[in-house]
Amino acid sequence: MVVLAVFIVFTVYVVLVFHRQIIQLWRLNRQCTKALMDLPGPPNLPIIGAAHLFKWNNVEFACQLEDWAQQYILSDNKYCGLAKVWVGPVPLVFCGKQESIKPILESNTIITKPSQYDIISKWIGTGLLTSTNEKWFHRRKLLTSTFHFNILQGYQEIFAVQGEILVNLIAKEKGFFDMFPYIKRCALDIICDNRKFFRYDQYSETLLVTLKEVLYNVTTIVLYMFSYTLSVIKHSSL
Repeated sequence: MVVLAVFIVFTVYVVLVFHRQIIQLWRLNRQCTKALMDLPGPPNLPIIGAAHLFKWNNVEFACQLEDWAQQYILSDNKYCGLAKVWVGPVPLVFCGKQESIKPILESNTIITKPSQYDIISKWIGTGLLTSTNEKWFHRRKLLTSTFHFNILQGYQEIFAVQGEILVNLIAKEKGFFDMFPYIKRCALDIICDNRKFFRYDQYSETLLVTLKEVLYNVTTIVLYMFSYTLSVIKHSSL
């Protein structure tokens, strides 16, 4: 009874203090629900969304996402590869085909990033990736000439050579295998060749260990961004 009483008092306190934010979130949730009603996706429940279906094992969760992609994105041409997944009260819309992602990438108005990018902003500040409005246009103008097609064509040969090496190495594997080491080495080879450094296999062992640690840390940060959204649900009793 004491626990129940404390819970009721706490709930009333939260509602009284944050009632404006709660109403605003509720209205936004209703708008999203109405706008995304027809999009395919896994079944969801109020408040928790589809979180009750998530596999908490990394391998199982990756397989689950692949199954959902096959079921809701690749097998349905009606919505051009669009699918939704509710993570708690927050809807995530996945663009799985070029028809769906092209209008976003070519847009000069849809440039504001979602709240998940706030974690990166605390780390790297606001550049082209995290900025918006006038600052975004200014940063993009500075970088546009750097990624001109004529410049990128100079790196095509390196991409082709390293890509062929990657394919040949993967072809030797049988059954299920960990592809991450191959992708990691291919990426490092491409970076080193493009920057006119030594090849990956010519680095000292100490530098290789350092590069692997950096890659691991960056990957951990990226994964943390995703897990941050699920942290409340993950540590609940669901």
